[in-house]
Amino acid sequence: ILPQVSRTFKIPMFNSQIADFYSKVTQQTVNYRKTNNVTRSDFLQLFMQLHDDGQGLTMNQVTANAFLFVIAGYETTAATISHCLFEISRNEEIQSRVQEEIDEVLGGEFNYEKVNDLKYLESCVTETLRKYPVVPILNRVCKHDYQLKGTSYVIPAGTSIIIPIFGMQRDPEVFDDPMTFNPTRSSSNSLIAPFGLGQRACVGARMATFVIKLTISSLLAKYNLQLVHPVTSELTFSPKVVSLTPNEKILIKFTHR
Repeated sequence: ILPQVSRTFKIPMFNSQIADFYSKVTQQTVNYRKTNNVTRSDFLQLFMQLHDDGQGLTMNQVTANAFLFVIAGYETTAATISHCLFEISRNEEIQSRVQEEIDEVLGGEFNYEKVNDLKYLESCVTETLRKYPVVPILNRVCKHDYQLKGTSYVIPAGTSIIIPIFGMQRDPEVFDDPMTFNPTRSSSNSLIAPFGLGQRACVGARMATFVIKLTISSLLAKYNLQLVHPVTSELTFSPKVVSLTPNEKILIKFTHR
């Protein structure tokens, strides 16, 4: 049995009750697996192994990583689904095209292969992630001295860097009419990076995209969507929340097709 988690585990911008809750849940889960000799093929098992070797993660770090997976795997996906449904709801032409594809490709049967073949819906998801990157900035650390191309400026190794994903993906110098939701827009632009890029890119990107497509296709196969209150202006977002969260209340009416 692992020792109790110390109270040093803290979560910036969250109160102590949340930290205590995740500390308790993680400890109980680890204790249960060890007591009952339960082994599962998941990341928590990997975290436990890294803890047990004595040179890997501390129990506080195990808890922090477990918390991160819950937040990154739930809130971000839910927010992207909400933003995509918002845009589809206020554009009848896009909604009709998505529904036509769902009817043609799925035919009422939902499986991994067929959902992956929903290419136009995937373009809608990509465009949603461009316009509404749920994590609006990325934090990185420069590993080596790096000279910016075309300049004499060098970013020293160890410099903390903030990458403004939200600003990049709405830059009119990069994207024509960036505030227009356009699923036919090319998705090959390297500045569309809602999941990050390279070795530090989101490990759950493919699963998140599939879950978003599965959820939206399940809804649009049965329902037509309409905004209860038409929204003519662009959404504004709360500065108090890490993920992209609208200040406005969005109400969508679901009616059977």
